[in-house]
Amino acid sequence: MTAVGAATPPVHQNATPSSRRGDYLLIGIALLLYLPFSFLGYGSDNDAYGVLDSGRILLQEHRYEPSRPPGYLLYEMSIGLLSRVGGSVLCNATSVAMALITLICLLRICEHFATPHRYWVAAMLMVHPVFWVNATSTMDYAWSLALLMAGLLMLLRRMHLLAGILLGLAIGTRLASFVAIFVFLLYALLAQPRDRVRVAAAGLIIAVIALPCYIPSFIWAGHTLGFLHPNIGGGLWSLKGYIARFVYKNLYLWGLPGALALCVILPFILARHRVAFDRRWRQPLGLSLAVVAGYELLFLRYPIELGYLLPIVPFVLILLAIGLRDRFPLLLAFSAALVSYALVNINLARPNLPNQASDAQFGLWIEPGYLVEDVSERWVLRDARSQADYGLKHPHVTAHAAGN
Repeated sequence: MTAVGAATPPVHQNATPSSRRGDYLLIGIALLLYLPFSFLGYGSDNDAYGVLDSGRILLQEHRYEPSRPPGYLLYEMSIGLLSRVGGSVLCNATSVAMALITLICLLRICEHFATPHRYWVAAMLMVHPVFWVNATSTMDYAWSLALLMAGLLMLLRRMHLLAGILLGLAIGTRLASFVAIFVFLLYALLAQPRDRVRVAAAGLIIAVIALPCYIPSFIWAGHTLGFLHPNIGGGLWSLKGYIARFVYKNLYLWGLPGALALCVILPFILARHRVAFDRRWRQPLGLSLAVVAGYELLFLRYPIELGYLLPIVPFVLILLAIGLRDRFPLLLAFSAALVSYALVNINLARPNLPNQASDAQFGLWIEPGYLVEDVSERWVLRDARSQADYGLKHPHVTAHAAGN
């Protein structure tokens, strides 16, 4: 990242009628893809039912029990209300709405930085299997990502008050949102020297909104910071286990073909820009790399769920679009790999215990893809309303390839 004086940033342009038509087309396709899955119950993730229990206890008994550390008060309370009013369909429909907000904000961020192939970037996120699953189920990943992307967009547009509110809510929804927020706040301080007081004020607003969201968790943890430590591994993970989970889940964030393609393409992009660094791309490249590195470091410490890595997906796609701006067939091939992962998975390892692996069997298996496997699990769980219901049906549910 460089200060604004070192390179002229792209000038944001208002959406033209042509781009608005593109937005409507993208939204229409996303709705066609997402809405049918919204009728399959709350989802396949055990934590979704913990959220339901937490929201129900909060509303009925007026006490707080987090669904899991560090606590997700805003989301748990919201889902408690939505579930009471409209059940799983309303909860999932809200996730769909959040996914649409994310797609539009990604388009506008790409427009701000004059990122090439911006509609294709949004389309790749739209069909990314992990994003697709979370866009249609009752989990907090789509909500936090929507608030995060909207807040980052407002920060880029120098709408600091609104940015502070949205980013505070993003952290209140998922604590890990702070990684991208820190990167963008630092960028704003460097790139907007005349607005440093406003950027600092946005940071203060973020803290004022986000910190109270974790006071109930602090109280629940006996007035200690113990709520900041998630339950990981059940004491089963060695150093080797941590590294294995980190590598495996990074691979299956993209699927094996997509991950292998990234291993080839990203070094090519970095080498290409080291030799002939185009000043137009310094800011989006620097921001994207910093966000990806920050989340990967956090995931190295907590390699638990694929959803933890979901915030890096838009920024990896921005890197790809810039690096392959004049090689669109490669971008198209990568998109095909993402779609194939939704349907078919090439798996290299199977855990000895689903969700609590201490060892794994290695080999080569052709399995149902991420989206297909999720649908099959959701069909079994379609009547579940609590973690107790999930536990009763869980023996008949196979954890998907990249599950917990």
